[in-house]
Amino acid sequence: MTAGPLGVAIWGAGWVAGAHTRGYQAYRPPEGGRPVRVVAVGSRRLEGARDLAARFGLADARLYTDYDRLLADPAVEAVSLCTPNGLHADEAVAAAGAGKHLLIEKPVATTAPDLRRVLAAVEAAGVTAAACFIQRWNPLVGALRRLREQGEFGRIVLAGADYWFGRDRPGWMRDPALAGSSFLVGAIHAVDSIRYITGEDVVEVEARAVQVGDVYGYPPTAAALVRYASGAVGTLTSSLVGHTGYVLNLEVAGTAGSARNDQVYLRRSQGPPGWAALPVAGPASGDVSQLPFPNLVADFLGAIAGGAEPLTGLRSTVNTHDVCFAVDRSIAGGGAVTLPLS
Repeated sequence: MTAGPLGVAIWGAGWVAGAHTRGYQAYRPPEGGRPVRVVAVGSRRLEGARDLAARFGLADARLYTDYDRLLADPAVEAVSLCTPNGLHADEAVAAAGAGKHLLIEKPVATTAPDLRRVLAAVEAAGVTAAACFIQRWNPLVGALRRLREQGEFGRIVLAGADYWFGRDRPGWMRDPALAGSSFLVGAIHAVDSIRYITGEDVVEVEARAVQVGDVYGYPPTAAALVRYASGAVGTLTSSLVGHTGYVLNLEVAGTAGSARNDQVYLRRSQGPPGWAALPVAGPASGDVSQLPFPNLVADFLGAIAGGAEPLTGLRSTVNTHDVCFAVDRSIAGGGAVTLPLS
């Protein structure tokens, strides 16, 4: 077993790359475990890689503008993909083929065939791969999942989530070839959070969208009616425009209890009847510097060390991605789309 630090490369030097870097720098291995070191930083623009390295004190990190050369670096054992959405699939396939472990920003791919192509490459190579569904470590998401596991909701009959965030976004996020769609840019977090809470897969999606202004090359506002494998139904919505701050609403209604974000109404409650607040923080910001990336990174590195599946292993996120792809297919063609996709 290699005794030295596990060498990590950051590929892509935008906003989220800083959160990945902070996560690696915050990592403390368990006793006897391997430490981690960021040994390379890459970007299509040298100045981007140089700036990221300077901001995080990575004076010894090698800088790359050529992805193939970064993958050929023998010191690189794992890669964080922090590039635009539309580049992830090809980059992930190349990294897996080079034997590198992968932490992939969401979405892993922008089409169903590309997602399957990444899965096949990762499994053929036998490398560890995780997707950055960071909200699985949010305290409220975890608390609601535990309530479901304890039977506090009973049979779930309705479950939905919303992602609204009308902030300015970089140019690539406005381009459908690089961003994908409204759901793939942001609401994929809402989809994954409600799936993680309920433990449910979606089996049918029917969606509508509205084009608002000309900033985005795709409809920035969309809504979907979904049906879960259990027969429960719900709505998922996304809006990248409008005068709204960051919103990630989570709602569950069941035969024994319900939740609306941190407010719960439980049959088994020991207190007086009515809605009660959970003593945990919910998703309150889209600022990546405030999200639990150290938890995500620690889980990823622990999975590499232990040969285990990460909490956000790619197989666990297939239905999350398929929901977003199905939203886009329904918007484009009309009518309901059945999952899983091919």
